[in-house]
Amino acid sequence: MPQNGNCGKKLVQRYLICSQCVYSVYEDNEQAVKETFGMLYFARISSFGVLPPLEIERIELLEQLPERWTYPLIQPKLVRKVQKTLGGKA
Repeated sequence: MPQNGNCGKKLVQRYLICSQCVYSVYEDNEQAVKETFGMLYFARISSFGVLPPLEIERIELLEQLPERWTYPLIQPKLVRKVQKTLGGKA
């Protein structure tokens, strides 16, 4: 398994997945404050296969966390939660 760079169109074949915690996010718009919930998981991936045709463009394995996030207000906090749970070994 590559340690960094673009993995292309790969599907995870072997993995270990562990639930970490339930989390919530508040959305405050003009009409109401809404709380939504999600489940945080950590996966240790050991092998990839070919990715079937889906909306996922590519999978990248990075040595460091990205600078740009899809959801920058919550994703870094979730990563820190996993790192704390794993003793900084995420």
